[in-house]
Amino acid sequence: MATHGNSGDTGLTVYQFGSSLVNFISYGDIVGYWYDHFKCNPLSDSKGNDISISRMKLFNNIDDFSSLISNEMAKKNVHYGPPKTINTHRKRSHVKTYFSDNEKPEKIIKSVIDIPKRESGSERKQGHGIGIARFLQGKNYFITGATGFVGKVLVEKMLRTAPDVGQIFVLIKAKDKEAALNRLKTEIIESELLKSLEEVYGINYKAYLMKKLVAVPGCVCESDLGMDPLTANEIATKVNVIVNSAASTNFDERYDVALNTNTKGPFGVLNFAKKCKDLCLLLHISTAYVGDGERQGIIMEKPLYVGQGRARAITEQDIDFEQKLASEMLDSLQQDQATQKMKELGVKRANMYGWPNTYSFTKAMGEMLISSFRNGTPMVILRPSVVESSYSEPFPGWIQGYRVLDPLIFNYGKGQLPGFLADPNAVIDVIPVDMVVNATMAAIAKHGAAATPDLSVYHVGSSVANPISLGAVFDYARSHFKSFPLAQSSNGNQSLIQKMKFLDSLDDFSSYITMEMARQTGLFHETKLEPHLHKTLQKKSTRKAQAFIHLAKLYEPYMFYKAW
Repeated sequence: MATHGNSGDTGLTVYQFGSSLVNFISYGDIVGYWYDHFKCNPLSDSKGNDISISRMKLFNNIDDFSSLISNEMAKKNVHYGPPKTINTHRKRSHVKTYFSDNEKPEKIIKSVIDIPKRESGSERKQGHGIGIARFLQGKNYFITGATGFVGKVLVEKMLRTAPDVGQIFVLIKAKDKEAALNRLKTEIIESELLKSLEEVYGINYKAYLMKKLVAVPGCVCESDLGMDPLTANEIATKVNVIVNSAASTNFDERYDVALNTNTKGPFGVLNFAKKCKDLCLLLHISTAYVGDGERQGIIMEKPLYVGQGRARAITEQDIDFEQKLASEMLDSLQQDQATQKMKELGVKRANMYGWPNTYSFTKAMGEMLISSFRNGTPMVILRPSVVESSYSEPFPGWIQGYRVLDPLIFNYGKGQLPGFLADPNAVIDVIPVDMVVNATMAAIAKHGAAATPDLSVYHVGSSVANPISLGAVFDYARSHFKSFPLAQSSNGNQSLIQKMKFLDSLDDFSSYITMEMARQTGLFHETKLEPHLHKTLQKKSTRKAQAFIHLAKLYEPYMFYKAW
C-alpha cells in the first residue's frame, strides 16, 4: 500500500517486472539460440545417437502450423532418450523432461494455441526485430583493420555469437601470405581476447578459427587493396559485407601516413566494393569528430560530401592537392627529418582547413570521398566518439594500445600529472568498444538485409544519454587510485594522488606544468647540486614538461568541447 497526494487516502500500487522495454528479445532470437545450443550440445534418441536438428520454422497462423506438425508427426515418432548432460558456459544442468513415443500432434497444437501472441510495432510483427544473428549466419565478410582495437573485438563477437557465419576474409598488412597468416595467428587467434571462444568451441577452438578466418595480405592504400588478382577476384565473388575499420588514430600522425590510411584507404575500399557481385553492404568506421567542432549542442548524423568543409569548402581537387603536397614534401626530406616534418605539415594543413588535428581532418576527407562517389553502393558510416575498454564483452576492461584518455589517467595515477588544461564541466564522450561493435553488428544486419542503395550515418556515443564530465572522470580515477595506487609516498602508505587541478589556458598550464616537473625531478629540493647533475635534472624536467604541453595542445579542442 502507498499514500498518494495530500488527502491521506491509501491506494494500491502495481509494478510490472519485465525486460521487453530495455532488453527486447524476439521469438526468432530465442529459437535461434536454441538452435545454436543444440547444434553444439545435441540431445540423444532412444538408441543414444545424437539428434540432428534444422532451423525452426515460424508460422503466423494456426492452420499452417497444424498442417506442418501433423505431417511431421505422421512421418516419425518422437522420442528422446534418457536425460543427457548439457554443457553451457557457466554451469552443467540436466534435461528433466522428454516426449513419449505416443505424443499426439493435437496436444502440441493445443499448447501453441494456449500461448498468448505478442505483437507490438510493425518491425516486430514483420521480422522479429533486426535479426542480427540470423543475418550474420551464412554470409561472407571482408574486414580491414581486424588486427586493430575495434576490428579485433568485432571479429570475436561475430565468431562467438554466429557459429554458422561464413568465411571472414581479414586484410592484413604483410609482404606475403605466410607473413599475413603469422600475424593472423599471433595477433588475433592467439590473443587474450579470442581465448573466450574456447568456452564456446572447446579445446579445438583454434581449428574452428582457422577454418573461419582467412588471412589476406594487402594494404588499403594500394590498388585492389594490395591483393593479388586471384585473391581479389575470389573475394569479390564471395563477399556479402565489407567492414572498413582500418585507420590511423594518432592525433598528430605523419601527414603522408594519415592521408594514405584515412583518406585514400576508404576510397580504395569503396572501389573494391563496387566489384563485389553479391555485396549487401559496405560499413565504414569513422569518428564522431569529423563534423563541425566549433558548433555547440547536438550535432546531427549527416553525411559529409565533397564541397563541404569548416574554414573553407574542400573540393576533389583540394584532396588531390593535399596528397600530392605530402608526397612531394616527403621526397624532399632527409630520412631523419621526415617524421617530425610530416607531423608538423599534417597539423598545419588541418588547422588551415578548420580541423584541430591530422586525424579528424584526414578522416573527414575520407568520408567526403566515399559519400560523394559511392554511386549507389549500399553504405553505412559509423561514427564512434572516444572508444575505450570493453564494458562487458567478452569480458570487462579489455583494451589494446594506449587510447585517448589513457595517457591522462595513467600519468595522473602515477602522480606525475596533477593538473591539466581542461574544463571540469565539459562532457567527454566515451563509449566502450563492445558497444561500438554491438552498434556495428546491428547496422550490418539492418542495412545488409535491406541492401538498398542508401547511405546511413550513425553516431555512437554516450553524451546525450549518459554524459560524464571531465571533472567526474578524474574524481573516479582518484577514488580508484586511492584504493589501488600506482604511486605511493616515501613512507609507503599514503597515495600521492591529489584532486586534479584544471587550468583554462595553455599559457597557464605551460607555466604550471614546467614548475611542477621541476619540483618532481628534484630541482627545488636540492640547493647545492653539482653543475652536471643540475644540468641533467633540468633536461629531464624540460623534456617531461614539453611532452605534457604537447599533449595539452593535441587534446585542447576536446577538453572544452561543447557539442554532442
